[in-house]
Amino acid sequence: MTNIKSDGFINNLPAPNLSSDMTDAKELDRVSFDLNKLFPQSNAPAISRKTIFERLTLSAPHITKKQLKRKFSLAKKEKDFAYQALFFALLSHWVYLDFKADAKKLKDKLKSVHLGDYQTIDIEDTQVLIINLTEHILVIFRGTSSIKDWLTDANTDKVIAPIAGKIHHGISMALDKAWDALTITIHIFGNKPLIIAGHSLGGGLSQAMAMKAVEKQMRVYAMFTYGGMRVGDWFYINKLNSLLQENFQRWVNANDVVPRLLFLRYSHGGKLYYIDVHGIIHQDLGVCFKFWDHLQGFVKGILKKEISYIEDHSILRYIHHTRLYLEKLRLTTRALQKKLTIL
Repeated sequence: MTNIKSDGFINNLPAPNLSSDMTDAKELDRVSFDLNKLFPQSNAPAISRKTIFERLTLSAPHITKKQLKRKFSLAKKEKDFAYQALFFALLSHWVYLDFKADAKKLKDKLKSVHLGDYQTIDIEDTQVLIINLTEHILVIFRGTSSIKDWLTDANTDKVIAPIAGKIHHGISMALDKAWDALTITIHIFGNKPLIIAGHSLGGGLSQAMAMKAVEKQMRVYAMFTYGGMRVGDWFYINKLNSLLQENFQRWVNANDVVPRLLFLRYSHGGKLYYIDVHGIIHQDLGVCFKFWDHLQGFVKGILKKEISYIEDHSILRYIHHTRLYLEKLRLTTRALQKKLTIL
């Protein structure tokens, strides 16, 4: 059985280097990258309910240089953490492009971030983008985008899962259809450690892929899901958590309805990063806070004449919030660095 080691770093992954201008949701994926950026994985610091500016305030009248250096180090770590969250959210967005009709557009997007060695798989209701990097292989699953995908979501029967527990039947079948093509491509790319990601149904397929890959003696390094659905029972998820530990990040945006479905049949895993109605990222939330945040999101949606449970599920919302979070951290580290030079 393959054990997954969490050493705290994902090496040689491109990281966004954002310009200072803020754009609307349709333009959020226009990002440049630095291939030499290394950013932490499991050593990401805990995110409290206070904003980064409240926690890294520059207004303290008698702050020492040692205290300032500590704040600067914390800000840099959180900025690196935000880089990777945005990076995989962008890939989870680009995988929705039609692999045939938008082949050139996909190629140009990946080329713009220095990703040129990739393959796509499109078999019935399963679409996957596989990217070959120096030390890792990225496996990005497309979410729900067709009637077939909705039928996959609806097939909620339980079947025996690899290694432990039971899994969502529709998800298991969808993965099996593309499995041979996946394993062939991974072998061609050198059987390097896998980093798996996806949005919505893609988040469910990512979880199924991780467990099956481990069963087949593949190395799985990390996983990122955005608005991902529940796919396994308690035994399945508990085993998945024990394998990936801190390297399974589960992102949920406010009133996104998909992560809340199937709560009587399946469980959630991973380390939760919750984006509240104000765009602030949290961990370890209480029931009362969640209820109040959901209520605020519902009212806010009515005032905007939208259904927050559906709108909050859009991958563009996840990109928007992680991008703003990164931009705040970028400005904060710049301010801290400037103050360090004058102390």
